[in-house]
Amino acid sequence: VPLAQALIALPMVIRLVYPALVSIGKEPIEQASLDGASSWQIWRFVESGMIKGVLLTAAGYAAIISVGEFGASSFLAYGSEGTIPTLLFRLIARPGEQNYGMAMAVSAILIVFVLSVMLLLSRYSRTRQA
Repeated sequence: VPLAQALIALPMVIRLVYPALVSIGKEPIEQASLDGASSWQIWRFVESGMIKGVLLTAAGYAAIISVGEFGASSFLAYGSEGTIPTLLFRLIARPGEQNYGMAMAVSAILIVFVLSVMLLLSRYSRTRQA
């Protein structure tokens, strides 16, 4: 399942990270190279430092996509086991207050998770711009 989730989230991560990598000028990389830094050190200290915010945003989006696509990933991997979206559908489709209450609880947990990730990313973005 983790491999399937990574494959689903990878295009979004690439769409976020690639423009940031392209926007890095050649000057900092050349300066680090002239100072004797290896390619790994250039990536670790120069490039990743310049796009740290984008990397954190991409990680947050990947986490949200993985939660949202968990149903598809686990259905493809296991087939017979239930997923969160199918569980929600089953709970809402059955009559009774208890089923509806459980469905709302699971929905609330998912909403809180997604909102907390988005708020953390937004807060980090605002502190980096200030």
